[in-house]
Amino acid sequence: MAYPPADPNGQPSYPSYPQQPPAEQPYQPYYPPSPTGSGAPPYYQQPSAAPPSQPYYPPQSPAAPPSYPYYQQPPLATPQRPKRSPLLILLAVVALVVIAGGGYYFLTQQRAANVAGTWDTTLVYAAPSTRTEEDHLSIQQNGDQLTVVVTLADPNSGAQPLTLTGNVSGQNISMGTTVSGCTVRLTGTVSDSNHMAGSWLTQCSTGSSNATSGTWTATRIGS
Repeated sequence: MAYPPADPNGQPSYPSYPQQPPAEQPYQPYYPPSPTGSGAPPYYQQPSAAPPSQPYYPPQSPAAPPSYPYYQQPPLATPQRPKRSPLLILLAVVALVVIAGGGYYFLTQQRAANVAGTWDTTLVYAAPSTRTEEDHLSIQQNGDQLTVVVTLADPNSGAQPLTLTGNVSGQNISMGTTVSGCTVRLTGTVSDSNHMAGSWLTQCSTGSSNATSGTWTATRIGS
């Protein structure tokens, strides 16, 4: 085998082969230097940004509530809906029913009408009788209780006054008494402060044939 001759330095020589071109270097931008003697950075360098400032909160004592800057509102607490007990709801419904019932009773049961005073009264006997009788009623009232003195309008009749007891409930009036085995009963309605009317019945214990009845009207003539 033949070897290539050595070069003058004694190194063997080899045939030359095609060489690869050197790889290109990445492009580096050119930045001109800053002016001599000035400490300012080149125009292409930006100064580092200062860190953002944080609001200052003074330290809080454990007992003091937290304070907030004027531009911050404290967080709002979420309202909690109270739990309703079924028993409490039932009791409330029952109470409303009782109150409503009591109000209805109060409205329907009116205060006893004021019938105290003197009244001119006309008694009309039932048919076939055509008899009428004029009386005076003198009524004393204590709440709903009545004491009534009945006198005939004719002072020459010689009849003794008759005392009745009774009561008034709202606008309804009743009075009566029992004398010598006969019961006298008057019932009626007070239409306004000066007028009332109703019916009357006299029933004796000796038999129904002795019963008489009719209607009556009264007009107040004095208090």
